[in-house]
Amino acid sequence: MIGIKIFIAGPRSVSKLNLKVATKLDNIINNDFTVLVGDANGVDKAIQKYCNEKEYGNVIVYATGKHEGYRGIGKSNK
Repeated sequence: MIGIKIFIAGPRSVSKLNLKVATKLDNIINNDFTVLVGDANGVDKAIQKYCNEKEYGNVIVYATGKHEGYRGIGKSNK
């Protein structure tokens, strides 16, 4: 079976996930889908924080330039 990968992106002006987004993300986590996310402020960081709080490691963070890195338990791609 091919693993499902979900790319999540959003505006930098949003720093907290609302209940609807958190519920969708919980579904992604419960299904062990790979989360693909950037490393920008805003939604990217909020997704990383949420996954880290849930101790979810099936996360790949993509960044360009100097990369401070995902502080969670997932992977990082530069």
